[in-house]
Amino acid sequence: MTCATGTHQLARLGRQLTAISILPAALATLQRLERLQWKSPTFLRNMQEQRMRQMIAYASAGVPFYRRLFREEQMDPNAIRTREDLSKLPTLSRRDVVRNQQDMSVPGLIGERSELVASSGSSGPPVYCHVDQMTAHESIATILLFNLWASWVPGTPMVQIMRQRPLRIAQRIFWQVLMRSSFLDSLQITNSTASSFADLIASSRPSLIVSYPSVLGMIARNTKEPLSSVRGIVVGSETMTPNVANDIEKGFSRRGFNRYGLSEFGGALMQDCGLHQGLHLNPELAVVEVVDSHGEQVAEGERGRLVITALRNFVMPLIRYEVGDVGIQGGQCACGRGFPVISGVVGRTSDIVVGNDGDEVSAFLLLNALHYYDYFPELIREFQFVDKGRGLVTLRIVPTERFLENQAHNVEHVESRLHSTLPMLDFSVEATGELRREASGKQSLVIRE
Repeated sequence: MTCATGTHQLARLGRQLTAISILPAALATLQRLERLQWKSPTFLRNMQEQRMRQMIAYASAGVPFYRRLFREEQMDPNAIRTREDLSKLPTLSRRDVVRNQQDMSVPGLIGERSELVASSGSSGPPVYCHVDQMTAHESIATILLFNLWASWVPGTPMVQIMRQRPLRIAQRIFWQVLMRSSFLDSLQITNSTASSFADLIASSRPSLIVSYPSVLGMIARNTKEPLSSVRGIVVGSETMTPNVANDIEKGFSRRGFNRYGLSEFGGALMQDCGLHQGLHLNPELAVVEVVDSHGEQVAEGERGRLVITALRNFVMPLIRYEVGDVGIQGGQCACGRGFPVISGVVGRTSDIVVGNDGDEVSAFLLLNALHYYDYFPELIREFQFVDKGRGLVTLRIVPTERFLENQAHNVEHVESRLHSTLPMLDFSVEATGELRREASGKQSLVIRE
């Protein structure tokens, strides 16, 4: 190693270690968020819309893609004043971001002050985004606030079970040393290995466990007794089905907290509180719209596509970004927090199946059809819909022992019940030992073969 090379690497290590300053910055942000959550919805809406106006003015002036967009749409950025005004702008698809990658960022800001992140790619090609340090500080503070909602005790161990783990030295020091968080690879956990992982987790005595619902469901079914150290369970990145929620609550004696986030926006955005009446959004990070097929915002209680506008990332702003998820517009939670509420995220737009009559069947209807009948919990442990095309759908299941005792009868029973509920689909049932997961570690509700 030459002296110059050694000096360069030491300087690089110094920059990475200096990034641990994210802790005091994140803690200061956390203290502000703890106060902010109790502000009135009117106060928070005004604050959010002020940030939105600043971001739109900034993007329309400094980002090549948005300069071109506002010019082509003949739109005055000053005309976007409220959240409702956002519908005047077109939505931004993943494909739009991929095609216009070079023009989506502010020239000169990409570098040491930003980090390149990628979406999981579970609903299409991965989207690469540059996220600035301000977004990173706010996102970590949001995660810490949400952990507190889930009864996490600072300074106690936590376990995170997912595919991705911290790679940079600063990130590893922050999570593993300062936050006492250990990481397990979700792809290593299957129905055959879940028991040993349940024992491993029990031995670490965590106060908080964070993972995908399908993974925690497997572990919960193999937990010999509720872990006394566990105060909170947080799940995200997948649709949490009722049977998995019941498994988690039974195995851990704790109800899971549902968290929603996207790497394109720095991480966590929303989570439910202890009342579990909907997902609370950190209004400093984003505006989340639930829109219909025309891009117009839907009324409370109605379903629509999630469209998100970033309020923090000044390196690569995303305005009206269509994330590929379907949600339900919420109201106000009885907990007293003023944060905006999305009643729930009920699936992905990629989970839609086309029936033999040409009508679209959403993941919400698929789940309702399966969970409506009392046979479900006793016969089916895990499940996944396989879209074969032309209205043909295979329900691939991990069966219970009761199901296998009279398999032929139960297959016929499940198929007939599903078809009576959704006659536009032709169902078949297939039993298996493991369901397919994506490279990201997530388990999709609908796959195509």
